[in-house]
Amino acid sequence: MDGIDAEELLDALQQTRLTGRPGYPFRSMWRAWLAKYILSIRYNVDLVARLRSSARLREVCGFDGPVPSESTFCRFFSRLADFQHLVEQCLVAITDQIGAKLPYFGKVVAADASVFPTYGNPDRKTVQGNPCGDMDAKWGFKNSVRTKEKEEVEWCFGYKMHAIADALYGIPLGFVLTPANTNESPLLPEVVRKAQAAYKHLKPRFLLADRQYDSDNNFRFLNKRKITPVIHIRKPSNNRELHRGIYSPNGSPTCQGGKEMQYISTDPDTGHHLFRCPNGGCPLQTKRGVHYCADEVWEDPAVEPRIVGTLPRASPLWKKLYKRRWSVERVFRSLKHSRNLDQHCFRGMRKVLLHSTLSMLTYNATVLARLDAGDRRNMRQMRVKES
Repeated sequence: MDGIDAEELLDALQQTRLTGRPGYPFRSMWRAWLAKYILSIRYNVDLVARLRSSARLREVCGFDGPVPSESTFCRFFSRLADFQHLVEQCLVAITDQIGAKLPYFGKVVAADASVFPTYGNPDRKTVQGNPCGDMDAKWGFKNSVRTKEKEEVEWCFGYKMHAIADALYGIPLGFVLTPANTNESPLLPEVVRKAQAAYKHLKPRFLLADRQYDSDNNFRFLNKRKITPVIHIRKPSNNRELHRGIYSPNGSPTCQGGKEMQYISTDPDTGHHLFRCPNGGCPLQTKRGVHYCADEVWEDPAVEPRIVGTLPRASPLWKKLYKRRWSVERVFRSLKHSRNLDQHCFRGMRKVLLHSTLSMLTYNATVLARLDAGDRRNMRQMRVKES
């Protein structure tokens, strides 16, 4: 908690308390909310019970007397949602501190999206005249190992977090929140713009993403910002070749024999890629017998930036980098399992956005605390026990 610089946020909250009783200190309420995410406490009633039973936790949060009630915590969260931009500043500040301690931080980033449910009723009905639905949430589907094995679609009524993370260390940089039915690909430019606007020194060399982000617009956007896309190509239907057989479904050129050519090297001066027919040439049946094509071709990535790419998919570096894409998947898993991302009691974009920011903020706060303690090996270990 001490690693989070929230002085500007606390000052802004204090300005809202001009009249009436003094109430509970905003600093204590803020630290209690952080403890709720760090200790994976879902409900406010459980947070109140933990504070009442743990003198150590009350001391850390700064409660000398009685513990606030459940409704007091609910009102504080609603007030805190008015200062979403200041909470995001806390996230940016703590991520900058992490980047100062890790070499090559932000040079390789990964983008992905994940769906999590809302706390509202999908039928948008009311109970005794009170709305229990969520008008901002939508139906969307999420992929998992279980659904892939059964070839099913798992539907979820809620929101989708479009996140970008450092792929070398698995540290989230920022996100954009949308309803669950939003497509990932068109949101990539917005996610990158928001991250680069927040972190002035963020200049990634590579961006990793799966085939959901494969589009001409995304490639042009990233190339314009001098970011090399490492995005898996979206294969054509029925596994047909691209561009009338000129390219294989994996994006490599094909030879006269219809075989996928092998990547050889890249010219450092021109940036063109050399591809060669595999195994010394493909046998071609002609009137004079068997002839080996032995094709060799230079591909200009500027002509087909999406298919060929600045970094060809057949190169060893592309394959090595793409394996790092799973780092953002691990971030989502930790946010959900250890930072309450999908275990919450909020409805509406305004509150769910704050909840998502606090989830990511406490994730990075744990990383920074472990780095400060010299435990770099376990910096992504999110399990925290109360001493």
